[in-house]
Amino acid sequence: MEPMTGAVFRASKRLQMNVKIVKNNDVEQLKNMPSLYFPMFWVEESAEITDHLADQFKSEVLTPVTVADNTLIALMAASGFAAVICFLLAAKFKLSSNGKMISLNDTS
Repeated sequence: MEPMTGAVFRASKRLQMNVKIVKNNDVEQLKNMPSLYFPMFWVEESAEITDHLADQFKSEVLTPVTVADNTLIALMAASGFAAVICFLLAAKFKLSSNGKMISLNDTS
């Protein structure tokens, strides 16, 4: 199972049917036999995705998700950089009482 999407790439199912055999003094063959479960039949069915379909899945599903994740990281980094620039500009200038921007170095 692919963990990001839950798509199944390999699956199998198994079934076993057993018969319980118990000690029976009336039947000669079962007098000395301990109680046990005897397997009657076993069925197994499995399927697996081909390499071609696995590659197609990767290119159509996983690649866009990876690109989206990397784009999100790049946008977060750009936002952080812009926030630092805004902070530095705000530290360089301050608002005067009438709302005009003045330099911190301005003494008037």
